[in-house]
Amino acid sequence: MRCFDVMNHSYFIKQHKRCVEDGNSSRDENKRLRVIRLQTIHDVDEKLWDSIIENQDLFHTHRFIRSIEDAKVENSSFWYLLFYSNDTLVGTAVLSSFIVSLDLFIGGILQKFIIALRKLFPYFLKVKILFCGLPISIGKNGLMISNPTWGEELLRLLVEEMEQIAPEHKIRILCFKEFPKDEDQGIDILTKYHFLRANSIPYIRMKIRWKNFQSYLGAMRHNYRRHVLRSLKKLGRSEPLIQACSSSKMSSDKPVLVLANHSICSHQQFYRLYLDVMDHAEIKLETLNEAFFEKFYKNMNQDMEVLAVVRGEQILAAAIVTVYHNVMTFLLAGLDYSKLKENDIYFNLLYGIVSRAIQRGCTRLDLGQTPYWLKQCIGGQETPVYFYIRAERSILQLLLKTFQSLLFPELKLQPLRVFREGY
Repeated sequence: MRCFDVMNHSYFIKQHKRCVEDGNSSRDENKRLRVIRLQTIHDVDEKLWDSIIENQDLFHTHRFIRSIEDAKVENSSFWYLLFYSNDTLVGTAVLSSFIVSLDLFIGGILQKFIIALRKLFPYFLKVKILFCGLPISIGKNGLMISNPTWGEELLRLLVEEMEQIAPEHKIRILCFKEFPKDEDQGIDILTKYHFLRANSIPYIRMKIRWKNFQSYLGAMRHNYRRHVLRSLKKLGRSEPLIQACSSSKMSSDKPVLVLANHSICSHQQFYRLYLDVMDHAEIKLETLNEAFFEKFYKNMNQDMEVLAVVRGEQILAAAIVTVYHNVMTFLLAGLDYSKLKENDIYFNLLYGIVSRAIQRGCTRLDLGQTPYWLKQCIGGQETPVYFYIRAERSILQLLLKTFQSLLFPELKLQPLRVFREGY
């Protein structure tokens, strides 16, 4: 029985003891799957881990995951589960644990009250959670199942693993994040194990069906097209012109869109702009550290592009986008908020992303989550996102259930009619 290309059978038995047929797993002789648990992605062969990844899931790859683990984002702890049928890998899951504020989605007067209360009780509503998922909020989950027929059994084993890990590390809440409505992977079976399905913040996607930016503009209704043209005019353009530039100095006095290399926008520069965004963010689950951007630039170099709005030697805005199997993902943004209103830099950055997605022949552009209205104005459409949460203590579970609508309110976005009929 070969578990890894880099591990022999005896090592696996000695160090992990997680086969269904052996040890702790013997309580259920009818199981058809076995599970291996590891605590670092570096103990998993990269080719093995990536072997069952679907075409559009760059964010479950070994190289992306190790960018987060090696950066120690949020001082998280990690566990990696590999599910086997005989010697065939049929599923993988990433678990991480870090401290989260349960008032994440609460706003208004109540949020102000909680902030005031934390002056006396700093850890009020702050709890350590064991997630199936990574400590990065990009609307993606940490679960991969190669065949839906294994889904129910795999999820049962996954819950059992989380139930074993939680008490060992004094964790009181389990959570599966985040599942777009159209990518649920049969995840709703978790309600059978007393998980509550809760509302996360919606995800914005956009179908790319135009041959060029002008045809994209031509499909728009007049009011939205006028706004695009007005913003582009501040760059002296009628459509985004993206320059491929290798110089660290830009000669133009006006802002220009640039495909930036490391000399134009290093990971340090992007991180500074990213922190400006986080300082102004209303909702944030975690804050990525500089080490993440260093690791990401290194590990994901072949998958990423940095699109920047540059004036002279100044970077006014930047976006990290990835392209994987015809899907472009707007992953992270950095903005100089002191220059935000000048030249409509964020709008022009978004138009540049759309233009670049068309140039790359992408069929879909994933725009992420907030800010919604701006992304809807360029043609993005809402996809509801859910997560599943359960407390390990009955009193805390009762509180979660009682205040579910308050802690995790449903955010319904008003649809915008951006395109003319037939588009």
